[in-house]
Amino acid sequence: VDVNDLEACALDTVRLLVGLDHPQDTGVHGINTGRTSEGQRLAVMAALRRPGDLIVALPTGAGESMVALVPPLLERHTLTVLIVPLVATYNSLLHTVRRMQISVQQYEHETLIDVNTRLYLVTADRATRKRLRDKLVDAHRDYAYLACRFIFDEAHIPYLDHDYRASIRDLGELRSTIPG
Repeated sequence: VDVNDLEACALDTVRLLVGLDHPQDTGVHGINTGRTSEGQRLAVMAALRRPGDLIVALPTGAGESMVALVPPLLERHTLTVLIVPLVATYNSLLHTVRRMQISVQQYEHETLIDVNTRLYLVTADRATRKRLRDKLVDAHRDYAYLACRFIFDEAHIPYLDHDYRASIRDLGELRSTIPG
């Protein structure tokens, strides 16, 4: 896919997600979001190009959630596992995703991963459980074409709060479970 076409698709997807029909429309909080911030544009494009590990630090309100939400809508053979450290943030994100009518699956111990959903939401404490790793291995075994992207929302929290450090200590193992 041509980079310019990919960027145009990504921008159209952002506009669709925030409910804009025209670039001059105003979106969330009355801000003109028909034109993404430069940081958001660069972050979304980097996530779509998949250069390897990527750290995105954007100001509050700069559209960082789109870095997690746009790629699953544009990539058919990639499962995006969105790991969220706080229950309040998780619930807010789940509400936003549903409001935007994005198909999402939440981690449940008994339920298999539906690879057609392409966005899988899990809290940080559950992300380190062996059961999630087993589910990802099973999904990759059944769908060998499946790649996996891991996104850590609010990734600074585990570094700043000692309570979270223990719960994310083994996330490197999760990341190595299936190819990205």
